[in-house]
Amino acid sequence: MKSICGIDCTNCELSGACNGCAATGGYPFGAECAERFLYQH
Repeated sequence: MKSICGIDCTNCELSGACNGCAATGGYPFGAECAERFLYQH
């Protein structure tokens, strides 16, 4: 699972319910990631 900000998503207890922010365009769990804006601009 790949993230936009570089965090290791494999250690997240919710990773089974999330496709990762890179795969979802910065919208993991259907909501916008606050870090997404900082790293994509």
